[in-house]
Parts: sequence; structure tokens; C-alpha cells
Amino acid sequence: MPAFGDILKELRRKAGWNQEYLADKVGISREQIARLELQRNMPQPGTYRRIAESFGLTLDELDRLWRASRIEQYRGTLERKAPVINKVPAGHAQDYCDLGLDNGIGYDYVSTVGTGIDDPLVFAFEVVGDSMLPAFAPGELCLCSPNTPIEDGDAVYVRFSSERDNECTFKRVYDLQDGRVELRADNTIYKPLIVSKEHIVRMSFVAAKITRFDRKKRGAY
Repeated sequence: MPAFGDILKELRRKAGWNQEYLADKVGISREQIARLELQRNMPQPGTYRRIAESFGLTLDELDRLWRASRIEQYRGTLERKAPVINKVPAGHAQDYCDLGLDNGIGYDYVSTVGTGIDDPLVFAFEVVGDSMLPAFAPGELCLCSPNTPIEDGDAVYVRFSSERDNECTFKRVYDLQDGRVELRADNTIYKPLIVSKEHIVRMSFVAAKITRFDRKKRGAY
């Protein structure tokens, strides 16, 4: 399941370009190219279009290189009932082409047995980035319970409206009592994000996580 940053790096290397050369063609800085390749950011629509043009691709062709493997959808069973809808950045908000919420469909499914979650709308996402360390590490799966009330300091999945390009992020939330919320990372190198509530489409309580242990170090899934 390749990520956009992996595809961008592969395209650049196949073309024989360094980051500075690609940045010059796209019209952004080398540092921005580096962040894209490291999955720290997703490009804005205009930048995404120029990236496609730089490699002689249409937007649909570039989309298919990294989105296609996430399109397969199927329904879960009673044993595997939480749909994994997307990968959610724990750093900067960005779009990971998630599947629809609340429809029981995902690109994979995980069991909720033993989690204590009894919510028919439960869904899961995979953490990307380091901003919620040490509590939530990259690659861990988080289970969200949309029906659970949210309190200050809770870890939440956030989906923004079209005013913020339908991005999503994973943070702790604090109500500022003025129509805005503060979304704060556990990793203090990331600055808090202040957002108007009217720009938030969905905010769901993160009720549990599933950790994958490294078999080489001992342990299992």
C-alpha cells in the first residue's frame, strides 16, 4: 500500500533528479519536497497538479499510482467488524483519501474483541507521523467511538470541511469556549492548531489502540 511520499521519491529517482531539481520544476522549495517524501505534508491541489505535469502524468495517472491499492472495499464480519478507513497523520493535517465513515466499509478490518468498545459506528485508522509519541506510535491502529462524548484532553480523530481541503488529523482537543478548539500534539515540537468548530465535519473519540510488536525483538501481533 504505497504512500504518496514513497511514489514521489520513486518517480524522482527514476527520472534521475535530485530534490532541488524537482523543486525548481514544481515551483516550491527543496525542503517542501523533502517533507512530501517523508510524509510530513501532502501537496496543495496546485502543487499536486504541477508534480504530475513535471513527470508527464495526468492527475488521474498520478492518483492511480498511490491511491489504487486503497480503493478496494468490502464489508466486515462479526469477528472483524471495525473498518480501517485510512491512515491519519499525527503531525500536519493532510488528506489520505479515506473511505466513507459510518458505512461499515474499509480497506481492512480489525477485531474489537477485548477493547470494551460497544459502538455500532466504530472505525479504525492507522497512525502516521510522530506527533502523538510516546502514547501513539506510527503504524499503530486506533479505534474510534463516534458515540462517546469528548472531553478536554481527549485524543481525537478530526476530519475538516472543504474550507480546509477535507484534511484529517489526530490530536488532543481543548475547547476554547469561543467557537474554536485547540488541537494539540503530545510531541511538543509541533505547534498547536486553532480551528473554528464550523470547519470541523467529524470529531471522534479515540477509545483504544492496537500495537504491533516487532517479532525480531520478541512478541507477536
